[in-house]
Formats: sequence, structure tokens, C-alpha cells
Amino acid sequence: MNTVLSVITRKNVSPVSVSSGTSVMEALRIMAEKNIGSVVVMDAGNYKEASDYLSRALDSARSTGKTLDFIIPTVEEMLDLAVITNDRPNIQKYRSEILTLQKQYENSFPDLDKQIQTALLQIDGKADAAAPERLSKLEIESLCQAINDQSKQLLNSGYYDRSIEILNSADKLAHAFLDKNAEVQARTLNNLAVSYNLNGHPDKAYEYYKQCVDFVRANMSQQDPFQIKPLIGMANIDSHRNQNDLALAKLREAAKIVNMTMGPKSLPAAKVKVGLAELYTRQGERRLALTELKQAWDIYEKLAEPDPDGKARCAAALAYAQKNLPHFRQALELQESLANKEKSTLVWLLESIGDNYWKNLDSGAAKTAGTDGAKEKAAAYYKRALALAYRVEPRDQARIFEIASYLSNYYLEKNEPLAMVPWFEEKISHDEQILGKNDPVLIENDLALATVYRQARQLPLCEQTLQKALKVAQNNNAGNKGGLELFKVKSALAAVSADSGESEKALQWYGQALVLFEGLNPDERKISSASDFFYRYSSLLDKLKKQDLARELKTNHAEYFGK
Repeated sequence: MNTVLSVITRKNVSPVSVSSGTSVMEALRIMAEKNIGSVVVMDAGNYKEASDYLSRALDSARSTGKTLDFIIPTVEEMLDLAVITNDRPNIQKYRSEILTLQKQYENSFPDLDKQIQTALLQIDGKADAAAPERLSKLEIESLCQAINDQSKQLLNSGYYDRSIEILNSADKLAHAFLDKNAEVQARTLNNLAVSYNLNGHPDKAYEYYKQCVDFVRANMSQQDPFQIKPLIGMANIDSHRNQNDLALAKLREAAKIVNMTMGPKSLPAAKVKVGLAELYTRQGERRLALTELKQAWDIYEKLAEPDPDGKARCAAALAYAQKNLPHFRQALELQESLANKEKSTLVWLLESIGDNYWKNLDSGAAKTAGTDGAKEKAAAYYKRALALAYRVEPRDQARIFEIASYLSNYYLEKNEPLAMVPWFEEKISHDEQILGKNDPVLIENDLALATVYRQARQLPLCEQTLQKALKVAQNNNAGNKGGLELFKVKSALAAVSADSGESEKALQWYGQALVLFEGLNPDERKISSASDFFYRYSSLLDKLKKQDLARELKTNHAEYFGK
């Protein structure tokens, strides 16, 4: 019988362990659960081999019947691979399959929903006291615990609205029936805060965190460790609001409670230290951050019961503070090994490893492989980062454009600029469905795609794409809005017209763009493309022997021409 050792080998991922006699099917089930195996070869750019891993993992995953745990993550990996390899039929196939599976998952808790509705009717006195489905207080307590358990799964899978919905029901039930069970109420309040924060409502989250802390102190004790999580949550929100003094006070308060109740080497102590380190990092106190992180890491390494999620977060914070390839790799491996991965963290880690290879910062592997080898590795990580970033909702548009620019440079150096076209087409297709017709992101998409066509000397396609962007920019410019977008598009149209040899047409576009530029506010004028615009405009004027206009342009906008 084949064993797991003949199927998969992976180093330094301690949360994933199997015995040497594990069967192939069980190994593939573990691969499906942890999304491992495929990621190793995907990072190396071996996409055919990755496809084989994933296909076998998916076959095994389907036999488990566990949609959320095994099947959806594996299909998501297959979608990423289809995007990376521009497999258009499978992109649509897997995207549709994910939507179907997610809908099945959302509707897979009829018993829980029925119990919630029955219990809520009891609050209003509408349930018959003698009805057999009427729930006892003990059953309501179990129901509230089940709701909180289910909420965690929903949050890990991105169903924030659904989590808030069922937790609000648990909150009502706890207030109505469980006045003596403070722990259930406190847990519900904390999970509501987490749900609102993940759903992009930090003010609401802060309100529930505070309610949780106040409730614990009033109904449990002033030093009860249950308030540690909400205190850390409040500190994180304070920190993101740049209220660092408030954040530091809450973290120190949490640390004091930890030391009095759980001990300085406990899991909560490690979580507080990571929170302090993240705060110090934002404040630029790298030395203090590293001290806290190293202490936290030592605690995680020695815990009798591992906390993979907490350790992965600590590793990510260490990677951010150290900014070297070994720490990024370690953080990526830990994040990849989690059953419920933080997708935005994964995107950042993949991009960071790509950056390390691209800039040849790795003192070992990248230099040994040479610059070309390092950039090939960088591209493999950028591709995975970009494919995954397309799946993170809401999309981080700035990060997507940043990764795409790195990948564009890679293809440009290989003299294959058109290889970026499918990436932008995939992005444009999604954004046009999700965003409004006049969203500025659509203009940026078309500008990026037009740049690719221009680099490939596909000038008619470049102009066609820019004309599409022009219509959106003109709509946005109604009522003096969107002037910056319109300037970007018209200056790009001027450049492509000049490249096409249509000098007079280019001159008209440049003139219109200049009028728009002069109407921008000082901050808008700081865009990176301004100097290039003036240089190209003046060069065209010189070429057409319009020296007076060129001198006037340089005099009026001397700051954009350098010395």
C-alpha cells in the first residue's frame, strides 16, 4: 500500500502531521483540508503538477461531504490556478461552482434556524407553553452556544452578515432567558464585535467590545480573563484610528489581567504581546516590537496545546518587523497550514516573498539562482498573490494594482507584455459586475490595460481601450467631478496618438489635458505621471517646431521639468 510519504513531502509545517502508514486517500484528504502540496509546486511555477495535485485532492475532498472544510478551499485553489494559467473555461466553471457550494453551505443549517425561530417566539409569548417544540432554558443555553460556534465558522468563511444575523438572535435569547449565564452573554457580545469589525463597521464593533467589557466587570469580576479579548479588540481599533495612547492603555490593562489570572507564559499573554508589538510597529518602535514578538514566539513554541492561528499571526508580525525572506517563508508556511486561512494576510506574504526575490534581497537561494532565477520565482509568487487577491472581498484595489505592476515589469523584461492582458481582463470582468458603471477603478483598469497594449505596440487596441475609459471619465467629470481621471485618460490618448504618428491629433489631446491639469488642486497635481506628461508634450512641440509654445510650457510649469 502506498503511504503519505510517497504522495507529499513538506518541511517545517508543524501543525500538519500524519503517520508514516497513512493511506494515499487519507493524505489527499489532508491536502484538501490544508491546501498543501499544490502550493509548493505553484510557488515554483510548476502549474501542471499543481493541477494534478489539486484534481486528486478535490476527488478525495468530495468523498468527505464537508463542503466548507475541504471542498470549497480546494475549488478556490483550482480557481486560482485557472486564473494563473488563463484557463478561461475553468475560470467560469470554478467560479460558478464556488457560488453554488457557498449557497449550499448557507442553506445547510435548517435545524439551527428552526430552533432559533422557535426560541424567539417564546420571547414574545407566541409559542404555546404546551407545544412539544418549546425549548427549555437549558436547550436555549445550548442553542446560544451552538450559534456562537457556528458564527466562528461563518466568520472564517467570510459570511459576516449571516454571522451578525444569528448572533443578534443569540443576544436577544441570552437577555431574555439566560440572566444567570454571564459567560454566554459575554461570548455573544464579543463575537458580535468581531463580526462587525470584519464586516467593515469598526464603530459598531467598538460599541460591542465595550459592552462586553462592561458586562464582564458587572456580572463576573473586575479581573475576569474573559475581558482580555475585547480589550485587545478595542486596542486594535484605537490603533487604526491613530489613538495610540488609548490603545496602549487597553493593552497594558489586558496584560495586567493576564499576569494576575493566567500567568506571563500563557496563551493570552502571547496574544497581548503580539497586540503590543503591532502597535509598536505602527509607531515605528521596531526594537520594542521585536522584543514583544520574540517573547510571544517563545510562548507559542512551548504551549502544551498549540494555537495555530495565534502562532501564524505572530509569525506574520515577525515577518513584517524583520522584513527578511526566512521570516516571510515561515509566516507563509504557517498561514498555509491553517484550516481557515486569512486570505488578505496570505496575499501580503506572497507579494512580500515575491518582492524579496525580485529585488534579489535573499542572500541565499536568489543569489545562487542568479537574477533571472530569482525573478522567475518572484513571478510565481506574484501570480499566486494576484489570483488570491482577486478572491478577497472587498478587493484591495491599491494592492492589486501594485502586484500587477510588478508582474507587468516581469513580462516586459521577458518581452511578453501581452501576457498581462488576461490578468487585466479578469479584473475588469469582475469589477464591471460588482462596481457602479462610473467607478474610478474602471478607469484605472482600462489605463493599465492600455499601457500593456502600448508596450506591445498594439496601438489600435490601446486607443480603443482608452476611448472606453474616456466615456466613463467624461460621465464622472459632470459637475466638475473626475477631473483627475479625465486628465489621465486624455494625456494617455495624447501619448498613443503621438506614437501612432498622428502629431496634430496628439497636440489636441495634450492641449485638452493641460487645461484639465491646470484645474486640479495642488494635491492632485502631485501624481507621478505629471512630469512624464510635460516632458512628452514639450518634446512634441519641439518636434513640430513650436518652440515658443514649448518655452512657455516649460516656464509656466518649470517644477515638472527638473533641473
